[in-house]
Amino acid sequence: GLTIEQAMLKVKEAMQKSGYATLRTGETKLQMTVSQYRTFPVTVIGAKASGTYMVSSVANAFHALHQAKGPARRGSYRDIELIRKGQIIQKIDLYCFMVDGNQKQFLNLQGNDIINIPAYDHRVTLKGEVKTPGYFELKDGETLSTLLKYCGGFTTIAYQERVYVEKVATNEFVSRDIEKPGFDRYQPGNGDVVYVGSIVKRNSQRVAIGGAI
Repeated sequence: GLTIEQAMLKVKEAMQKSGYATLRTGETKLQMTVSQYRTFPVTVIGAKASGTYMVSSVANAFHALHQAKGPARRGSYRDIELIRKGQIIQKIDLYCFMVDGNQKQFLNLQGNDIINIPAYDHRVTLKGEVKTPGYFELKDGETLSTLLKYCGGFTTIAYQERVYVEKVATNEFVSRDIEKPGFDRYQPGNGDVVYVGSIVKRNSQRVAIGGAI
């Protein structure tokens, strides 16, 4: 149940007590490697390829999600549960990994762990002049600025002063424009369609030269 570093420290302490005092001074070096890893079963639910997988003892939750090909079409990327002995011990947000590279949430797995991917709860459609158009899952309190961060931002020809939103109302879509100062305040609702337009296709202060030159 120890990491290789913890095991090496424990062996080193035992050897120092049994005659290898030079390990303490650094005259003698100790090095350990793992020649064979044990494996155990882990179950992934709600993935594109849900099932039980045999993973190595150094695998973490990301490795199992990768083997199961990630969340299914209606699966959440932001509220994945790592269940151990009937208790949820960790919530996993893949956006934190994909956007910020945060791997601290990927705990090492243990035998018979379950990774449960529930259905998404709050999804927004983003279209137009952004670097990654598509469907994005938002959490409570996240704003239009957060959404733009997740998509990688505007393209070079995007009109950045205003975005157009089709909001889901009781029996219809309600259209509205969100000005740039409101990006940090507007929280897109579930089912909203956000469209980013392009700049006007015209030139300013252009000079054309033609003829026999």
